[in-house]
Amino acid sequence: MDNVPIFLRIDDFKKLKKNIDEINEKVILTEDLINELKAANEEEKKRIEAFEEQLSKIKKVMNTITSKVNSPNEE
Repeated sequence: MDNVPIFLRIDDFKKLKKNIDEINEKVILTEDLINELKAANEEEKKRIEAFEEQLSKIKKVMNTITSKVNSPNEE
């Protein structure tokens, strides 16, 4: 049964071709959306890293201030 010819009516063939074309378009659209999501994810990661950097700087300043406030007057 491997080499059995398949016969389709012309209108069925046209429907099949149209469906295949639509599926291919959906695949391309899905790939584009995935790429957009990846780019958005990368941008989000960069923003989070920037916030973490700012928080780290603030913590250092706060630690310095806290140690000066809690230590005996050295002035």
